[in-house]
Amino acid sequence: MRSADLAQPQPLLGAARVTDLAVNVVLPWFWVRAKEGGNTQLQAEAERRYSAWPSAEDNSVLRLARDRLLGGRNSARLSSAALQQGLLQVVRDFCDHSNALCADCKFPELVRNWQITAD
Repeated sequence: MRSADLAQPQPLLGAARVTDLAVNVVLPWFWVRAKEGGNTQLQAEAERRYSAWPSAEDNSVLRLARDRLLGGRNSARLSSAALQQGLLQVVRDFCDHSNALCADCKFPELVRNWQITAD
């Protein structure tokens, strides 16, 4: 038995899944291929597209990270997928190795020791 045809064509992948695939698979693969091929122009283009890719959907891990690291500011919703990926990496590197109270977390000390230099 077949279901009725839809009035409008439906995409196989939604925008959220396309973003996930682009920033986690396609663009990193493209960057590595360009690097291995010695094509710095294509490598720079992959970096540009990665940095400019719009943010993905918000999720519980990002909300937790904003609560813990950014004081829970909802206005701190990150504007690009690259910024979201960076925050997720901080969670994996630090939050996943600490307790719910962030006891003995090394991230605050690391941030305190950062030196911002002008190029």
